[in-house]
Amino acid sequence: MDSNHLEVKPYKSSQTFLNLINRPKACVNTTNNPELFLVTAFKQENLRVFSHPKFRSDLSIEQADAAIFLEKMEGKDISNERSSFVGEVSSIKILKKLPSVMNRGKAQAVEAIIYATRIEYFLENKNLLEA
Repeated sequence: MDSNHLEVKPYKSSQTFLNLINRPKACVNTTNNPELFLVTAFKQENLRVFSHPKFRSDLSIEQADAAIFLEKMEGKDISNERSSFVGEVSSIKILKKLPSVMNRGKAQAVEAIIYATRIEYFLENKNLLEA
């Protein structure tokens, strides 16, 4: 794979997986904002205390730091739980022009949210140890 391609490895139980199966194009929104990441990862939850993302017609999120647009998504299974999709980068849009300070706390909060998204899946599949 070269720098003109991006690989996404969603869980088959996720909405991201269904979107990639059904659409030839995708948008990867990037952020280091844990609040924005939380409300997008748990869309189905009632998180009224947090502000919700504003999606643009091109699928980019107004509050994201950047958006990477992909075309020609090709997928394959990599395990019983996950698939791999490779897309050709058609463009990148920088949405926040000013740099933000990076810190480990924000990164750890985002990582904790990623793990939290898997708890329901593990419980549904009777995998209590993983949950």
